[in-house]
Amino acid sequence: MSTLDIKQFIQKTHPFEILSADELKYLLDSIDIQYFKQNEIIATKNSTPKYFYIIAKGVVEQKDEESVYYSVHDSFDITSIFQNSFKNDFLAFEESICYLIPIDIFYMLLNQNISFKSFFLDDISTKINALIHKNANKELSNFMLAKVSESYIHPLVIIDKDSSIYDGVQKMTQNSTSFIIVDFQNSYGIVTDSDLRKKVILQNKSYQDKISSIATKELITIDKNDFLFNALLLMTQKNLKRLIVTKDNSIFGIIEQADILSAFSNKSHLINIQIQKAKTVSDIQKASCDIINLVKSLHVKGVKVRYITKLLSEINSKIYQKIYEIIAPKELLENSCFIILGSEGRHEQILKSDQDNGIILKDGFVFDKLSEVTNSITEALLLCGFPKCEGNIMVNNPFWTKSLSEYKNSVHDWFNSNSSEDLMNLAILFDAKCVAGDSKLLDSLKEYMFNQINDNLTLLSNFAKATIIFETPLSFFSNFILNKKSDELDLKKGAIFPIVHGIRSLALEKKIIATNTIERVKELNNLGVFDREFASNLIDGFNFLLTIRLENMLKKHDLGLKLDSGINPKNLSKLEKDTLIDVFKMVDKFKKLIIHHFKLSMIS
Repeated sequence: MSTLDIKQFIQKTHPFEILSADELKYLLDSIDIQYFKQNEIIATKNSTPKYFYIIAKGVVEQKDEESVYYSVHDSFDITSIFQNSFKNDFLAFEESICYLIPIDIFYMLLNQNISFKSFFLDDISTKINALIHKNANKELSNFMLAKVSESYIHPLVIIDKDSSIYDGVQKMTQNSTSFIIVDFQNSYGIVTDSDLRKKVILQNKSYQDKISSIATKELITIDKNDFLFNALLLMTQKNLKRLIVTKDNSIFGIIEQADILSAFSNKSHLINIQIQKAKTVSDIQKASCDIINLVKSLHVKGVKVRYITKLLSEINSKIYQKIYEIIAPKELLENSCFIILGSEGRHEQILKSDQDNGIILKDGFVFDKLSEVTNSITEALLLCGFPKCEGNIMVNNPFWTKSLSEYKNSVHDWFNSNSSEDLMNLAILFDAKCVAGDSKLLDSLKEYMFNQINDNLTLLSNFAKATIIFETPLSFFSNFILNKKSDELDLKKGAIFPIVHGIRSLALEKKIIATNTIERVKELNNLGVFDREFASNLIDGFNFLLTIRLENMLKKHDLGLKLDSGINPKNLSKLEKDTLIDVFKMVDKFKKLIIHHFKLSMIS
């Protein structure tokens, strides 16, 4: 790594950007670089600090009763330096590279630069406020504008499929890389350090075997012109540390997790690591405590709410999955599908919502301790911050934990019912997403639902009529209609639900598999259900509603109030009020479209 690379990295690490040119040069002349293998000890408890550490690559774990994780651009440990003794062990959670600043150089910088010194000595609240102020004044989150091509892309190291494992390792060593691409002529695969450990060393495989025998052929790719945020989202979804970068549909290079995190310093990846590492429900609970701060951080940086909801939904899905894997015995895991419903299933949850979930069991499978397991799952989710569902749509309710055939029987009954409760159950299930177990069970159920439709207009009309059940809280003279007791209007009932359910009704009619409202709008637009302009207005309006709802819920969270969709227009700016009025008018227009499309005026 060149001196210029180190300089650019250090200048991007707060608060080192405030050092003068001479101070920075003095630092660069003294800095050292050290590589640490996974699980290698970096510093031991009670030892005397010799360096101040800055992480250039990887993740470092601070061992304690509750482990703390540091990633790229993080530093450690200022408290130990001031006390001249490490209070904890520090080890490389994964392969890591650190910059080492000698203690005497670090103290010299503290003494010469008051602002630099203040950052480390100021109280915590002052530091947080300063960072929030710094982030809030950014024109827009730099990360949201950054493309994959703007990050460092590792060059490909390629080897022929018929080469030996030994040749592959030798080539990896020569190129100082932890992975190698295997050329299958018409396709490619990848071999990583992890593959060598699991498939060669632990299985006592011969180094002379073909490297193709241990390659993973299903490569997960991202285009070089895609956004870094999408790369982070994909890594979170797939539990990956690297992605193959493509250019013009051909493999181009590799981007690693550390490269993304150097551009995006939120802790979403660390939360994900903690969840994946969790062995008990208590471990998951500790990881989930950081989610509200993650949402705040992303929002302050200007990240659009639809991206926040996507990332949050993926993290919540990981929590659900891990809880199920910890609590459910292997026999149940192999014969069931754990599903999340409602806003979680649609990837539209802003903060942790009520528990909306269920289990689909394979036909003929019987598990004697099912109620004991489902009660444990419900209590575990409650412990991790997911309140119990007031409507009792939870796995510990036998109505939502039953066999595939029983679910199909329920769907058949719901489709032939005029009951608003039955039709809402159908809507809830239509948004289902599998988070653990056998996803084919949910696929079979969704297919059955689509087969039940058969262009039955009466059935679809009954399903769609809930779209207009709530009045839009806007008077004839464009004044907001508020609840007299709370002086608030309900965003969910007044605007969010009509859009969600109206689009859901159209998606059911057109047999659209996607569950996310915006994705459904896009597919409906492609099918010509409405034009591009109206689709764009729906998406923009829906995003605006989610944005002001998030801001309002964060304020209520800070005040210790109930997190609901009630909002007082007095707390909105004039521009926000005017926009909300326009969105409400758009919702009324959408309702008229639904009334006309499903001929709701002809049904009681």
